[in-house]
Amino acid sequence: MLHRIEKPSTDRAVHRTLLLAVCAAGLLASCAVSRPKAATASEPPSTEIPASLQRDPAAGACPFNQYAFDAQTGASQWFALVSDAPNSVTSHYVSLGQPGRGVLEAGGKPLLFDGNHLDSGPVYLFAIAWTDTGINAFPRSYFKDPDEVQPRGLGRHCFDLRNTWLYIRAKPEDLDLHGGKLVFWFQNYDTYARKVVNYAFTSSPIDVLLEPGEFRNTCIKLTDSLDDWTCLASNKTDRRLVYGCSTNRTRFRHVLSHVNNDIGLIVIHNKLPDGSIEPTVEPPDGRLLISDIGIWPAYPGDDKCGQPRLSGKDSLGR
Repeated sequence: MLHRIEKPSTDRAVHRTLLLAVCAAGLLASCAVSRPKAATASEPPSTEIPASLQRDPAAGACPFNQYAFDAQTGASQWFALVSDAPNSVTSHYVSLGQPGRGVLEAGGKPLLFDGNHLDSGPVYLFAIAWTDTGINAFPRSYFKDPDEVQPRGLGRHCFDLRNTWLYIRAKPEDLDLHGGKLVFWFQNYDTYARKVVNYAFTSSPIDVLLEPGEFRNTCIKLTDSLDDWTCLASNKTDRRLVYGCSTNRTRFRHVLSHVNNDIGLIVIHNKLPDGSIEPTVEPPDGRLLISDIGIWPAYPGDDKCGQPRLSGKDSLGR
């Protein structure tokens, strides 16, 4: 069934829907205490950001630039944002871990449409993981069965992603993105812009490198060139002013050097040719089995990568 985004009929409904969405993204500290009450039309939209995500702008690059998936801990580190029922606006984060199998299973569930970034095109959160800083600021009530799967961070309080390599070993099973692209993504707080910024590495989609029905190693160099990334800004109906973009290339590299919120894989769609920001799209079908995923500070080697996928003008990138 097509997933159509409907406009709420009142300012109160707009505010309530958007507030629930930002709570699900873990960006309002107040959401950790209780479910947000409905706002009246006279209440200003909240732009509160957890203090733990607002690092000192004078701080240098993060000292960590490597993450390796571990089958024992990975099941409680990676999640997807899933609707509680078909066409429902309520959702929970559900673990991608498969007990005893040592793999992550992305897809195969009714992924929730993320309407926070419609100016850039529709987005589905396919696989998401938090830094230790990010997970500590995130309300546990937004995880499905939080007592059974204790969410945990990636073992680092931040990452320096500049010119690192994404390594993933995965197998698609009847995976249909319905015209979308599977790409790497991160979310962070830009101290200078005073916005939460989201960037997707759209110059190298992951799905085009996969082979149906078999596990395949894929490596992608995550450059620090803004030309290779797409900012997922806000949408024209969002009055909270929470999301935005870094103001220039220097600020973008600064944000990329100290990611302390979350990273992951998303399915992103382009806007329609007429520039519409509310296109009707279908959520991904099928699933992607991931047996290994990691961030490497240097080229992982031909034994892991085979022929590497490069972007930009760097023909070697090693």
